[in-house]
Amino acid sequence: MNQLISLSITFILWQAYSYVEGRRDGFYYHAATMNGDSNKHNLHPLFTAMRAIFGFALSALIGHLIPVLLMCAAFIFTFSYWHNGEYYKTRHELDPKVYPKGWSSTSTTSRATFDLSFNQRCLMLVIGVLFFVGSIINVLMNR
Repeated sequence: MNQLISLSITFILWQAYSYVEGRRDGFYYHAATMNGDSNKHNLHPLFTAMRAIFGFALSALIGHLIPVLLMCAAFIFTFSYWHNGEYYKTRHELDPKVYPKGWSSTSTTSRATFDLSFNQRCLMLVIGVLFFVGSIINVLMNR
C-alpha cells in the first residue's frame, strides 16, 4: 500500500509542478517580450534540465524499476498539458492580444523543440494517465 501512495503522491506532485512551471514561464516570457529580450537566449535546454532533475528525483521515491520507468513516461506525457495550458493562459491574462484562446492556444513563435496543439496535448495527457495506471497495475500484480 505504501508504494501505491508514493506513486499517487509523486504523480500529483508532478502535475502541480508542471502547472506552476507554466505559470512561471508565462510571467517570464511576458516580461522578456516586453523588454525585447525574448529572442536573445533560448532557455529551453536549461528549463528541460531543471524539469528532468525534478522528475528523476520524484521517480527515485518510487524505488522499483518498472514503476519508475512507467512514471517517467507518465511525467513526460502529462507535462505539456499542464505547463503549456497554464503558460498560454497566463500570457493571455497579462496581454489579452497574446494567445487569444488562452489554455487551448497553440504557439506559432515558440523556440521549443516540440510545440504541440491543444488536441495533441490532450491526447498526451490521456496517454500519461494510462502510464500512471500501468504503474499502479504493475505494483498490484507484483505484490
